[in-house]
Amino acid sequence: MYASRIVFTLTWPLIVEYLAESILSITDLFFISGLGYRYIAVVGVCSNILWFLTMIILIFSLGTQIIVSQAFGARRLDIISYTVTYSCVLSLSFSIITVFVLQYLTKSLLLIITGNELLSNIGKDYLAIRIFELIFLSLSLIFSYTLKGMGNTRTPMIIALVSISINIILDPILIYGLFGLPRLGIVGAALASLSSIIIMFLIYIYMLLRNEIPISRSFDKFKELAKKILNLGLPSGLERVLISLSYIIYISLIARCGVEALTAHQIGLSVESFMFMLCVAFSIASSVLVGQRVGSDDIVSARLMAMECAKLSVKFMTITGILLVAISPLIPKIFTSNEYVIYLTMTYLILAGLSEPGLALIFTFAGACRGAGSPILSMILNVAGFWIYRIPITVILIEIMNVLGAWIAMFIDVYLRGLTFYIVFSRYFESRIVRKRV
Repeated sequence: MYASRIVFTLTWPLIVEYLAESILSITDLFFISGLGYRYIAVVGVCSNILWFLTMIILIFSLGTQIIVSQAFGARRLDIISYTVTYSCVLSLSFSIITVFVLQYLTKSLLLIITGNELLSNIGKDYLAIRIFELIFLSLSLIFSYTLKGMGNTRTPMIIALVSISINIILDPILIYGLFGLPRLGIVGAALASLSSIIIMFLIYIYMLLRNEIPISRSFDKFKELAKKILNLGLPSGLERVLISLSYIIYISLIARCGVEALTAHQIGLSVESFMFMLCVAFSIASSVLVGQRVGSDDIVSARLMAMECAKLSVKFMTITGILLVAISPLIPKIFTSNEYVIYLTMTYLILAGLSEPGLALIFTFAGACRGAGSPILSMILNVAGFWIYRIPITVILIEIMNVLGAWIAMFIDVYLRGLTFYIVFSRYFESRIVRKRV
């Protein structure tokens, strides 16, 4: 009971934060749907590209969180301040270079993924604007993951809610030209998103100036800690990069099934993001709680917290999965009147809802492995599982069942990967997974 209370206290602000992000995703989709179903499809493709880029800059944030959580457990606040400073320098430098290089490649990226000239022309300006978010997001993520690593999940939640609210307010104003402003369409959606990220960044800078986020002006340990940040962050970030790249390949297979299939997948994915974000919340909670206890050399408690996170996440995801299946006939009609797209979206939501408990196992135990100091293991199990299970099954079934085959492959993959994580964690946690890093 005590362990459950600790997990819930840390997790509920994360759940609120990530559910709010899901609401933003749905709201964006709703406003963009008024422009036509092709715009839904192209925003879905752009979102996957942006997700992939975000995963790259997360390399620094994820390394930061592992070090901060273990240092907080070991009461080494000096290590925390050094880590934040050095992570900011590394992340900002990388994001600036990335943004300016990719400004010239937006249409080419869209054309490669969609194979559709019309969709590429629709999305190139949207993507070009949103790529600039990475500069401000890179630092905001460092600050957010630092606070979470120290067990403070409420402050990042509040900041995220402010940013998301601004995005939702600006969306209809800029997309449809309310209050006398020009109608900007899909470009307006991009500007609304960029504005909200900048405001989030400014709030974190205000906190930094008030010394609410630990930071150091000394670079005496830069080489030592920068190496440690990258050693821990690279496997965690590379895992997300490779999974994101894998999803882009997966979506490119779905895109070959037609615009209707791609549109249905994007609508379904945006709705499912509510459940997906619950998994992310439990993953971060598992990583932080396990990391703090590994830092304080309490390995027994670290295992207990990981298992407790897994139990609660499976319960939550089972309930939400059943709810998703129940409302699957109703949700698609909000976004489109195309009967075929409605049918496909409903099918996706049913399969996605039934797969949520397996997804809970993947996220929770992957987070526990990272917090314990073994991000490489999480990367191997996740990426190898995706390519061993999902991609080959998709390639086979999509020829037989069209887009339904891709979604059945998703269902099979999620449960096989979840079972793999559970078995490996249960057998090897104390002997091979735990690695103290501070």
